[in-house]
Amino acid sequence: MKTSVHLAGLLAAAAVTLAACSTEMPDPDEKAGGGTGDPEGTTTSGSAAESPETSTSVGSGGETSADRSPEGTDASATSPSDEEDEPSPSGGHDGPSLEAGPSLDGTPSSPSSSSTLSAAGREQQSRLEEMAPSVLLAEDLPGDVLVGEQRRASVDSQFELNMTVRGVEAQGECRRLITRIDTFSRPGSAVGFSQYEVDPDAEGAIGEPEAFAAAVITPDEEDVMGMFGQLPEVCGELTGPNATAVFEPVEGLPGASRLVMESGGERIELLMGGASDGDEHVYTGYVNIETELAEQMLREQVAAFEERKR
Repeated sequence: MKTSVHLAGLLAAAAVTLAACSTEMPDPDEKAGGGTGDPEGTTTSGSAAESPETSTSVGSGGETSADRSPEGTDASATSPSDEEDEPSPSGGHDGPSLEAGPSLDGTPSSPSSSSTLSAAGREQQSRLEEMAPSVLLAEDLPGDVLVGEQRRASVDSQFELNMTVRGVEAQGECRRLITRIDTFSRPGSAVGFSQYEVDPDAEGAIGEPEAFAAAVITPDEEDVMGMFGQLPEVCGELTGPNATAVFEPVEGLPGASRLVMESGGERIELLMGGASDGDEHVYTGYVNIETELAEQMLREQVAAFEERKR
């Protein structure tokens, strides 16, 4: 079973994509391992950027599932002459758009399939069930924008990030960092993913809000979320013919940043990132939710992750 979930709301061409062989993630209020299978289905967002031609085996907005080095894209490995020949992760688009989010392709982590898992897969499944409470339910997060969630989990997965900012020009170190995030891929990962259901008319919603949170186990210890925290210092403000994109830090959260994009009087806000601890991570995204409320959601999510059972 393959499920594709798109989180959109960044004008007509933005998407956060999860493509996975997946089942329901265990509810933190239920006994661990008590999740049930999820019926096969596809939810899309009507985004102008969504196209089967831009996806490969994991539907990750153009990313392949080929193995990459544990260090991601080496910022020092690209010479100026190489940069001129490489396609830019930004630019070549009249209006602002963003693709950013997680993708995974792997083995369902439902109890019914546990007998077919490898020993490493069973260990991941057990750890993911213990991490389930660190991905908060909508009812446990502040405000009235989030009203529910769809939870899925996968073990022994190809976990990827993708981030492509269009309409503005990124150069040098900023370009390399965005590319590093966009090409981040870790086979053999485990992911518990929640896509939140939203009320666009609730106080704190700006336009079309979207939100997700994911608990992630990678094969090795690494500061995955730290890449998002580097964006404000490395990239700052980017400009293009018709758009601007500004990366802002989030006080006290070194693994997160805020992106504000503006073009033609339209404004998009995205709060992204989370926290990493060894090989365990919490990854979130809040789109078009009032700044103060989105930060409060993120802080509570990170706090739940830091207080998780280990």
